[in-house]
Amino acid sequence: RSGNSNNHIALYVSLSIKTIEKHRASLRHKLGLRNTSMLTAYAIERGMVTQRSSGTGSDRTISK
Repeated sequence: RSGNSNNHIALYVSLSIKTIEKHRASLRHKLGLRNTSMLTAYAIERGMVTQRSSGTGSDRTISK
């Protein structure tokens, strides 16, 4: 499932999927977070991304 998110983000910011994966891993390490779900929650709580309520809970908007 995170592969789709990585694809979406990579296309959105014009970077490779591997670069997105490395950035996520680096952020998780620096912030002391164990997984991508915790990283996503961290970003939502701080207004870095917003979550639209579409019924699935999987739609997110990235703030630039």
